[in-house]
Amino acid sequence: GRGGVADGLRSALLARGGSCVTVTAGRAFHRAGPTRYELDPARPADVAALLADLRATRPDRCAGVVHAWSLDAADTDGPPDRAYDLAVVSVLHLVQALAEAGPSRLLLVTRGAQRLGTEPVAPAAVPAALWGLARVVRLEHAELRPTAVDLDPAGGDGVAGLLDELLRPGDEGQLLLRGGRRYVPRLRPWRPPAAAWERRPFDPARDANSRVLAEHPGLLDSLTPTAWRRTPPGPGEVEIEVAAAGLNFSDVLKAMDICPGVPPGVTPLGAECAGRVVAVGPGVRSVTVGDPVLAVAGSALSRYATTPAYLVAPRPAGLTDEEAAAVPVAFLTAVYGLEYLARLAPGETVLIHSATGGVGLAALQVARRAGATVYATAGTRAKRELLRSLGVEHVFDSRGLGFADAIRELTGGRGVDVVLNSLTGEALTRSLSLVAPNGRFVEIGKQDIYADSHVGLGLLKHNRSFLAVDLERSFAEQPALIGTLWAMVADGFARGHYRALPVTSFPYGEAAAAFTLMAQARHTGKVVLRPEPGEVLAVRPDEAPVRAGASYLVTGGLGALGLRTAEYLVDQGARHLVLLGRRQPSAAAGAALDRLRSRAEVRVVAADVSRAADVEALLAGIDAGMPPLRGVVHAAGILDDGLLPQLDRDRFRSVAAAKVAGGWHLHRATAQRDLDFFVLYSSAAALLGSPGQGNYAAANAYLDGLAQHRRALGLPALSIDWGPWAEAGLAARPDRGGALATRGIRSLSPEDGIAALDRLLRSSTAQACVLPLDRPALAGLAGGGLLPELLDGLVGPAERPADREPGTAAIATALLAVEPGRRRRDLLARHCVAEAARVLKVEPATVDVTVPLAAMGFDSLMALELRKRLELSCAVDLPATVAWRFPTVEALVPFLAERMGIVLDPAAAGDDPGPAGPGGDPGGNPGGDLDAGGLDAGDLDGDGLGELADSEIEALLLTKLTQIDEGR
Repeated sequence: GRGGVADGLRSALLARGGSCVTVTAGRAFHRAGPTRYELDPARPADVAALLADLRATRPDRCAGVVHAWSLDAADTDGPPDRAYDLAVVSVLHLVQALAEAGPSRLLLVTRGAQRLGTEPVAPAAVPAALWGLARVVRLEHAELRPTAVDLDPAGGDGVAGLLDELLRPGDEGQLLLRGGRRYVPRLRPWRPPAAAWERRPFDPARDANSRVLAEHPGLLDSLTPTAWRRTPPGPGEVEIEVAAAGLNFSDVLKAMDICPGVPPGVTPLGAECAGRVVAVGPGVRSVTVGDPVLAVAGSALSRYATTPAYLVAPRPAGLTDEEAAAVPVAFLTAVYGLEYLARLAPGETVLIHSATGGVGLAALQVARRAGATVYATAGTRAKRELLRSLGVEHVFDSRGLGFADAIRELTGGRGVDVVLNSLTGEALTRSLSLVAPNGRFVEIGKQDIYADSHVGLGLLKHNRSFLAVDLERSFAEQPALIGTLWAMVADGFARGHYRALPVTSFPYGEAAAAFTLMAQARHTGKVVLRPEPGEVLAVRPDEAPVRAGASYLVTGGLGALGLRTAEYLVDQGARHLVLLGRRQPSAAAGAALDRLRSRAEVRVVAADVSRAADVEALLAGIDAGMPPLRGVVHAAGILDDGLLPQLDRDRFRSVAAAKVAGGWHLHRATAQRDLDFFVLYSSAAALLGSPGQGNYAAANAYLDGLAQHRRALGLPALSIDWGPWAEAGLAARPDRGGALATRGIRSLSPEDGIAALDRLLRSSTAQACVLPLDRPALAGLAGGGLLPELLDGLVGPAERPADREPGTAAIATALLAVEPGRRRRDLLARHCVAEAARVLKVEPATVDVTVPLAAMGFDSLMALELRKRLELSCAVDLPATVAWRFPTVEALVPFLAERMGIVLDPAAAGDDPGPAGPGGDPGGNPGGDLDAGGLDAGDLDGDGLGELADSEIEALLLTKLTQIDEGR
C-alpha cells in the first residue's frame, strides 16, 4: 500500500514474533517469494489459489487479514473502474474465500475515505465505497469480525494504530485513526445551522417578489414579508400582481406548523387574493393582461402569485381590493357545500356552525338565496348578537354542546335538513345526530378526518348523507368543478344575492397581528392582508436554489422517485427540466410527464450516464437549446440483490454503472459549470449496511464520498442517504420494506421525503441520512445487542436532548454559570415566565408561576407556541403534551431542566417531577370550535423533520465522530 503501510505493519508484526505474508495486485496469481504473492484483484480464482497455497505451506491458522489495496485506489482524478476493482471488488472475492476457509480477523484499511470535522484534504470517493461494503460484510459475516479503519489523510503510516486494531476483538465495525486517537462514527439528529436573516426595505428595482413566511415555524410573531422570486406563468397559468390576500384558518395552522396533511417546516401561506393580471402563459384565453381578477393561489400572501388560469375569475363589480380578496375561499366553500353538494332547497332548514367567520357569513347569504331557514352558532356573546342583527332567529353557543338539545327541541325532535359543520370531536358527533331523515351533513373541517375519528354509521340511516369537502384537493384536481363553482358565485353577485363580507385589513408587515387575531377568533368576517411600498423584508439565508430561468437535470428522471423530484423542482419555480432515462416512459410516467408539461418545458432524453460520451452529448444539447444548467439530481440506480457468496464482479459492476460511473461522469462534466446544487441520491444501506445488498451499499457509499470530495474542492454537493420510500424508489418493494421494519426502520412517505429534500437543499450540508425510525423497535434491538452501531446514539439516554453538547443555548450557559439550588431554579423560572408572557402579550410581572396556564388564557394554539419558544430558546425537544402534563410554570421548570441535562437541586437529582395536574386541553374547549381558536394538535414535532404517529423522520449527519479511546 501507499506510504509503506504494508511494509511497516509487516515489520511491526515480525518484531513481535509473528509471521505474515504480503500480497500485491498484479496480472495473475504468482508466488513471488516465501512470503510475497501477486494476484489479479478481479479474479476470485486467484484469491482462492492464494489461500490454498497458504494452507499447504503454512499449517498454522491465519489469525488476521489486512486489506490495504484501497490505499492504492485513492486517486479520484481518473475513471473509477480499475480503482473500484482494486478497492471494492477484491474485498468481495476475499470475503468469499475467507468464508469458506474459516474465521479470521479482517481489517479493511482506507485513508481519507471519511472526513473528521473540517479536515482540509478532499475525501477519496472510491475508498469510501469500501466502507459501504464493509458494513454489509459485518452483517453477513460477523465471524470475520470485520473492521473498516480509516487512516489520517494528513500523513503518517498509522502502523501502530493498525497493529492495535488487528489485535483487538473487533467490537467496533468502523473507526478513524487520527493523531493517536480512535474515533467512531455515529448518527445524530440534524438541525440546520442558525443563520441571521438580512433586513431591508422592499425595492422594486432589486427585489422581484415577497412572501409572508414564518422565520420560525410554530411562532406566529416570526411571520414577516420575505424576499422571494417571481414565477413566470407556464402553459395554462396566470401571474397576478396581488393587491390584497385573504387569510384562512388553515394558514394559521400552517404557520403554527400543525396543519393536517402539510409537511412541517416553512410553508407557503395564503390561498386567495385579488389583483391585476400581469402575465399569462401559453393557451390562456379566459383573462388578459391588465384584467382585475380574484383568484385561488397556493402562495397568495405574496406581491406576485402564479396560479392555473381555471382558478382565476373576473372581479365582481363594485368590490374593493380587500373585499374581493375575501370572496374566493369563503364563497366557493359555501356554494360548493350548500348549493352544489347539499342541494339546499326552499323551505329546508340548515345549521351553520361558526357563522360569523368568512365561510359562515357567506353561507348565510347562500342559504337566504336558496330560501332556507337558518340555525347558527358562534363562539361569543357579541358574535351571537351580530347574527341576530343579521336576521338569524335561532342562534346558539358553539363552545358548548347545548346547541344540540336546543335545536332538537325547537324542531320537535326532527333536526335539520342540512348541517354545514366546522366543529370537531363530540361537537361533530352531536351535530351529525341532528341531521333529519334524507338530510345532508357537509363537513368542511379536516381535523377529525385526518385523525381518522370514529363516527358510528348508524347516524346515517334513513337516507342521511355525509359529504366531506376538501376544496384544496378540488383546486388541484377538478378544474371543471371549479369553473362551475366560479360561475355560481359570479351569478350570485351579478343578481345582487351576494354582497361583500366585512373585512379587517392589515399590511403584510403586520402579519403576526393578523394571524394572532384569527388564531384567537377575535375577528368577524374575513381577515385580509395587503402589500405596501417600502415594507421591510427578511432575506432568508437558506432560500431554495431554484430559478425559473435555468435548466435542471434529473437522472433516473422517469422513475417514481425521479418524477417526484421533478414535480418538486417545478413547484419551486423551475420551468426547464431534462429528465434522463434509459428506456421509454411507462404509462404512469407518461401521465406524470403530461402534468409536468402543463407547467414547464420538459425534455425526456434516452441516455446512459455510465457512458461519458452520453453525458457530454446530453450537456451539449442543453447548452444548445435551453437556459444554463444550474442543478443536477443524480437519482439513477438499479438493484441486483444477493448475499455476498452469490455475487460476482459483473453484478458489482452492473450496480456501480449508474451510481459510480454515472456520478463520476456527471461530476467531471459539470466541475467547471456554475451550479447551484449537485444532489446525489444515495441510500441508508450505505451507512447501515443491508444484508443481500453489498453491491448496492458500496455504490451508494461511493456517492457519499463523491459529495464530500466535491465539497472539499469548493463545489456544490449534497448526498442524501434515503431510507425506504413507501411508494417510490428502489426500496419500495414490500419484501425490502418488511425486512427494514424488523430493524427499526419504517417506510418514508413521499410527502415527508420531499419535505426533507426541501430542507436539506436549503442547507449547506454535504451528506445527510433521512430515516423514518421506530424508536421502540430500536430500543428493543439495543436490548438484544442487534442495533446497528451507527444508530446506538439514537436510543436510550443518548437520544435525550440532555446529552447534547453544552452551550447550545444561551439560557443553558447562564444556568451552568450559577450554582445548583434556588438561584438556578429561579433563573429558569424567569425564562419560562418571559416566554409565557410573550405568548400572552402581557408583562412578565403578571404571570404567576403557580397559576395554571389555562387559567391565564392559554388555549391549545398558545400552548403549542409556548412549547415552540422553549424548544428554540433551550435547544431541546419537548413533547406536544408538555403544556397539560405540566400546567404551571412551577411544574414545568424541573421537567425542562431535566430535558436540558441541567441539575437544579443536587439533592433532588434524578427525581421525576411527573405530571403536575390533570390531563386535558389547556384551552378548555370541549367542542374544538375553530371559531374559538381551539385545536386538538396531536403529537407533531416541528423541531426536526416531523413526528407522525409513532414513526419519527430523522435527518442524520455522518459528521458526528466520537472519540472513544486514546492510543499511542
